[in-house]
Order: sequence, then structure tokens, then C-alpha cells
Amino acid sequence: MKKKYSKYSLFNYIILFELIVILGLLTSSISLAASYKLNKTKLTMHISQSITLKVNDSKHYISWTSSNKKVAIVSTDGKVTALASGKAIITASIVNQKLKCNIHVKKPNGKNNNPYIGYDQKTMLFQDYIFSKSQEISMQLEQTIVGDSAYEILRNENMFNKKPTKNTHWILYQFHLKYRKGSGTKTLSASDVLQNYKCFYESDGKTPVKVKEFAFFNKLRAGKDLYDVVLKEGEESDVWVGILIDNSISYPLYRIPVKGEKYLWFSTNPIVTQND
Repeated sequence: MKKKYSKYSLFNYIILFELIVILGLLTSSISLAASYKLNKTKLTMHISQSITLKVNDSKHYISWTSSNKKVAIVSTDGKVTALASGKAIITASIVNQKLKCNIHVKKPNGKNNNPYIGYDQKTMLFQDYIFSKSQEISMQLEQTIVGDSAYEILRNENMFNKKPTKNTHWILYQFHLKYRKGSGTKTLSASDVLQNYKCFYESDGKTPVKVKEFAFFNKLRAGKDLYDVVLKEGEESDVWVGILIDNSISYPLYRIPVKGEKYLWFSTNPIVTQND
């Protein structure tokens, strides 16, 4: 004997089926939304520092944007670079979701974890030892040349400047140094200010850079070498420094002694000048 189904019962089944489908879609959407996360939701950075943000998903396209490109920029792979003090929001857009990270870029204070910008002129009281007299100097990093361009210049300057291997590269710095005044000290040597092997550090401000070679200059930049420049009060000069270092190091920090055992720290990353 066949069972009879009322129209009312059939209607209930249809409603129940639709509810199940809707609930399934909602559950799927909620699960999808909850699955995307940034590895950082807030960051405190110093100028020229770079940190890469990551989303816990590698299958979908991610669009990265910055709310304030004067403060911080972000690359297509989520690398955030701080350009100026201030605040910005980095947004990662994935599928139908927006993930945000609040960025705070500190004002430089010259410490190893928050260095000054080397490309800005800085006046300071240089003092290489506690028992030595202080000397007022002004200093500025005018340009940084890296890689093949740096080696081409150095190759023409001196035949003894080594060709870099596949694991090393040259960085060439042009500083401008002025000896403003001293307290009884007649001259200022650039090599005392930029203390070669004690000068350059990795971006963490803790690890000394292992400089494999310092460059020689005897043509267009003759007399402007780190060891050649000696200034009297009121005099100023360009100072050229070339260092051969590992490829794992991009733009080192440098430090200047100001109170014997204390230092002012500076960044050499030129990206801050490209944003002007």
C-alpha cells in the first residue's frame, strides 16, 4: 500500500533542505574567514628597517597596500619598509577578507636599535676615547653605490681592488666631513671618525660586519681616502670608503664615537632618500 504525502509535509522537507544548505554555506564562510591571519597585527619599527608580514595561506593571491606611503611602504610579497616617523596601516586583501597591521615608526634617537638617517647632516661632538678631547664635527652620507656599479668605479681607481666573488659585493660610500671646532686639538683624521673595522654593523646593531677588504683610491678620488683626509678647524672634505662584504648583508649601519665608549648610530639604506 503506497504512503501518501501531503503538500504540507513536502513543503516542510523543502524548507528543511534549504535551511541545511544555508547553514552549510554560512559555516563554510565563517570557517574560511577565520582561516586567514597575519603573523603580526602591530609593529614598532625604526626608519629604514624592513620586516616581512605573512598570511597563513599560500594558495590565493594577496594584495598589499599602505595607508600612508610616506611613513611605510609594502612590496607585493608583504615586505614592509619604514621611511619616516609616524603611523600607517598595512592591509593584506585575500579573497573577500582584509587583514590589517598597525605600523608605528619611531623618531630616530641615534641608538643601535633606532639609528639616525645617515643621509641627513648631523652635527655632533666626536670623542674617540674617554681621555681624549672632544671635537665638534658635521657629517653626512652623500651617496651609496653598490654591486657592479661600485666595482666598476673601484676597478678604475686601483688595480688591487679585488673582483667580488659570487658570494660578495662592494659597497662604496661618499661621506662629507667638516671639522667645525676643537678644544685644543689642531687636526681631525677621518680614519679616527670612521674607525674601519669598528665602524660597520649589521642591521641588528649588534653584529660587526666582517669586512673582507677596504678599497684603495689613487685616481679621481686620490686624497679622499679614509686614511688620507686630515682636516684643520673649519676645513671640510669628501671622504670615500669602499668595503667588500658578504651578499647576506645589504646596507650596514655605521657608528661614530661621541663619548669615548658611547656611539651615535646611522642607517645607510638609500630607500629613505628615494621617497623624498
